[in-house]
Amino acid sequence: MDVPEHLKAMFAHFDRTKNGAFEYRELRDALRTLGYDVSHPVAANLIKQYDDTPDGKMQLTEFATLVNQLEQGFMRSALTPMK
Repeated sequence: MDVPEHLKAMFAHFDRTKNGAFEYRELRDALRTLGYDVSHPVAANLIKQYDDTPDGKMQLTEFATLVNQLEQGFMRSALTPMK
């Protein structure tokens, strides 16, 4: 999967541990930047749903898949848009 540069930059910015993967807190912060207020349980569930490896973390390509689906209207019922 070709990951757009803006998602690579966002991933690098929010990957605070610099381990190449998001834990649920990092995913929550990244999704908040995109306008979604995500609780701990929702972020943990999203990681489980998109974790193809499965290692309990979300890699860049998994994050890109999630964002792509959000932009296409998937998963929006599981997330609460910020006001």
